Amino acid sequence: VGFRSIFFKVSRSFSPSSKMKIVFFLTAQASFAQQRIFLHERIRFTSEDHHNIYTIPLLFRISCDNDRLSISRLCHALRTVIQKHHVLRTALTFHSDDMIMQHCVDMSDIADDRAPSGHPLTHHQYDHQDEMKNTVKKIFEHASGFNLSKGRVIQCHILHHSPSLDHPFVEHTNELSYNDLVAFGIHHSAFDGTSTSIFCQELTQ
Repeated sequence: VGFRSIFFKVSRSFSPSSKMKIVFFLTAQASFAQQRIFLHERIRFTSEDHHNIYTIPLLFRISCDNDRLSISRLCHALRTVIQKHHVLRTALTFHSDDMIMQHCVDMSDIADDRAPSGHPLTHHQYDHQDEMKNTVKKIFEHASGFNLSKGRVIQCHILHHSPSLDHPFVEHTNELSYNDLVAFGIHHSAFDGTSTSIFCQELTQ
């Protein structure tokens, strides 16, 4: 029996007034790509000291003197995006049958207002370009911000520009200003290059 005939029989079983429900499977076998990434990372990178090649880097800079960005609003926007897209809070774990399973983690288990991606935002300070480049390089290469078994696939870092050591940034400030940076590191098990435009568009809505 072909797919078309099966679809025809199923569709005829619904009356025009029938309501179709969308079902989300919270646990399922991981895709082939997820399994490959998960196993390769487990075998090749057994220590947090190793570089993480599966980070998708996104870097944004406040480029205008008059621009300001509320960190609280940034946290709220990031939380909203993670809540909407289940893959951004999907855990990968070994199953008892030697299968790698993916499981959608509930928002209450991964995030709050202070930690929208499962851990607090990390603040850094830089006063010149070389220091900024070195800090960004360490952020994107270090694997400590990810925890695939708990669905923590996003890390967010704030880099505050302080051109003078006499005027350091205030650690608990709620505002980003000119030349401050926002760095997102997103694990490749949940994100790829084609996801970037969607993520950026929804983050700024």
